[in-house]
Amino acid sequence: MKRLLAIVVLLGIAVSVSAWGMSETDKERYRKELKKYLGEYSLALAIDADGGWAWNGARDPGGAKIKALASCREYSKNPYTCKIVDVDGNSEFISQRGSSSYSSTVSSSSSGKVWCGTKNEVTRVTKYVCEFNQGGKAFETQSQASAFRNKLRAESSSYSSTASSKKKVWCATKYAAWSSVKGCRSGVKAFSTEAQAKAEHQRLKAASTSTASTSTASSSSASAWKMSWCATSKSVWYALESSCRSSSGTPYTSKEQAQAEHKRLKAKEAEVSKPVVKTASLTIRSNVAGDKVYIDDQFKGSTRLDLDLPQGKDYTIRIEKDGYETYEETIKLTDNLIIRGNIEKVAEQPVQAVAVQTTTADRSALELAFWQAIQDSDDPDMFRAYIDQFPDGVYTGLAKLKIKKLKSGPVNVATVSSSAEPVVVAKPKVPDHDYGKYYALVIGNNGYTDLPRLRTALNDARAVSDLLETGYGFKVELLEDATRSEIVKSIYKLKGKVGGKDNLLIYYAGHGYLDPDTDEGYWLPVDATDDDDVNWIMTDSIVSKIRGMDAKHVMVVADSCFSGAITRAIKISHRTPDNLAELVKLKARTALTSGGLEPVTDSGSGGGHSVFAESFMSILRDNDSVLDGSELFARLKPRVEVNSKQTPEYGNIREAGHGGGDFLFVRR
Repeated sequence: MKRLLAIVVLLGIAVSVSAWGMSETDKERYRKELKKYLGEYSLALAIDADGGWAWNGARDPGGAKIKALASCREYSKNPYTCKIVDVDGNSEFISQRGSSSYSSTVSSSSSGKVWCGTKNEVTRVTKYVCEFNQGGKAFETQSQASAFRNKLRAESSSYSSTASSKKKVWCATKYAAWSSVKGCRSGVKAFSTEAQAKAEHQRLKAASTSTASTSTASSSSASAWKMSWCATSKSVWYALESSCRSSSGTPYTSKEQAQAEHKRLKAKEAEVSKPVVKTASLTIRSNVAGDKVYIDDQFKGSTRLDLDLPQGKDYTIRIEKDGYETYEETIKLTDNLIIRGNIEKVAEQPVQAVAVQTTTADRSALELAFWQAIQDSDDPDMFRAYIDQFPDGVYTGLAKLKIKKLKSGPVNVATVSSSAEPVVVAKPKVPDHDYGKYYALVIGNNGYTDLPRLRTALNDARAVSDLLETGYGFKVELLEDATRSEIVKSIYKLKGKVGGKDNLLIYYAGHGYLDPDTDEGYWLPVDATDDDDVNWIMTDSIVSKIRGMDAKHVMVVADSCFSGAITRAIKISHRTPDNLAELVKLKARTALTSGGLEPVTDSGSGGGHSVFAESFMSILRDNDSVLDGSELFARLKPRVEVNSKQTPEYGNIREAGHGGGDFLFVRR
């Protein structure tokens, strides 16, 4: 039926020569349609007083009439004048002026059709429609079908009695007046006499003409028959446009438009139903710039804030800045309020302060364990680390002798205490190799909104950034209190920035987590929550990003709990390559972590940094040549173990494309 309707829309309306008339050309077009569809559908033709016409089809003649009349009224300028002039090509209107060619056309197009006789009418349809849809009997000629109909009427005593027993009423609209034994349809007035119905018809017709233009009347009539998608705040459904408007709905041509309007109306209705909440202005000021303001542990920005908040509630306001005392106050907001928070700078602690307090007996035990671990080493840096930790230790003299034996050169007093004898240390030059460019992404997270806040991570990240940039020539991107989105975007951008000869260091200081069920490690950005992992960053995803990079050397430095999950105990033993040029060429994917699969401490080293970060930076400051990752780890591990309960780890990153090389720190 879709194909038939499409033809009606494209060809349906034309202007004829005379009223309720049709040119032979247009009749021929209609006859061609009859030839094409008869046998499968019934077709009906409707014409208005101006000569405009339309045809449409259905499975039965009655449906074809209804659809043809609706099509005519939809497009006509005078819709109330539309009437049916032909059904299935059987009217004199179509056959007049016809030729023998038309008779053969109808005969040919009607193949498969019969004359169907029922008690009520005689129609030209297919045998299947006649017998199964209409319950009639099929005949070859119209006269046979008519005789059968008359016979049924004569034999049916109930026909005449039923028809006469029902009371006839007269119905009137602005389009017509007619009689009916079934009553008038919904919305149409019923009258007992024909005169009353015709008078009402004339009144409605005159009112329609005076209140609207001809085009408006046409649009109104067409909309009465058009189907559309109707939208209200309650639902969306498919209905006649007139029915939609009578239900206070808005009609649309597509379901998507109606659904969008439904959502808008529903949201508007919900908004109107919301209770009005009275607000008050809260203004927050402090005596320093660059601070952070939290209300009920939610970050709101820096001071000089002007907020509108619901009245009558209690709010806890906290103002923070690194190096200053925290200001905190709980208020009940009943009216406009201004808060001026005065925060004072914290006095810096002496650098000599020791983060881990131990007894004399504990320190002696640590010193003995340290010495036993390094006494057979051939690395002078091990003994320098011992002297740094125990300048007045029992084995300090032996350590100095060991250093003299292993390495000789100019005096470097900076590595031992002032009371010790000068230690001879050769100051090497940086070998001339193509080390490539150096890039670094440094992340420091203190200000967690849903997790416990940290104390040293942000200071660590800032200090590491300065050291890498000024001492080693890195191009550094520093992220402070970074969200998941910011971290992931920054790592993704590095992929297109770092070349095949370049080096990349990623330093992370913040919360970490090891899932005991999946055995997966995570970094936790500041927008992470403990009850939902949607903002957690899996270490495996970081590894996959590193795997896809062209960089020659990549090192991940992680100062967080459970950071060892990124290496999984795959260690790189300390080594000193004979040929540095070969080490420069080999690909490296390594990770240095502050601990293994255990929590690590956030306590400071006395200088506002974690024990791990302070040791990491101290070794880089002392370096004056080329320092590889293995050598860095060898110096760092004992320092961290002495001053904390952490055990740092260093190894190649699993399944990331490690090629046997090592990360090189080249002093600038």
